[in-house]
Amino acid sequence: MHRERVSENVFWFQSEVYAQVTAGVIVGPQWAVVIDTLALPEETLGMREFIEHELGVQVRYVINTHYHADHTWGNCFFPGATVISHAKCRELLIERGIPSLEAARKQNPNLRQVKIVPAHLTFDSGELTMRVGKKNLVFSQSFGHSDDGISVLVEEDRVLFAGDAFMSLP
Repeated sequence: MHRERVSENVFWFQSEVYAQVTAGVIVGPQWAVVIDTLALPEETLGMREFIEHELGVQVRYVINTHYHADHTWGNCFFPGATVISHAKCRELLIERGIPSLEAARKQNPNLRQVKIVPAHLTFDSGELTMRVGKKNLVFSQSFGHSDDGISVLVEEDRVLFAGDAFMSLP
């Protein structure tokens, strides 16, 4: 997995295994926020290891930018964290994510440890703002790749985590 410090207390992760999927973390003085999880358990667990041991904080929130497996199936690896998403993401993760995981487990035994964890907190219109240390995170709808998508702007740093709303194509 690739990892890069984007700005003070903001990190970016990219899968080396699956479709260049990305995730992020914003670190506050006492806890962190993860934006999306990575495709495979070992990468998500590697991300958690870095956050807990290198950065020295626990993950309090996990934000899902949309319901697709490579952004949500790692929610279960952050026990005790509150998962936040668009309301439609929660619905689609329950409706489509559970059967999709059951089918995927038949082909990939590494997925047996994955459990679907839908959002605990959702919004369906407007914006949601969260303060993490000295950073304001602004969540807003960003439909396109899927109709449940959100983006997360780290306002002070002008860093946008857009899920799959913007994707490089060959």
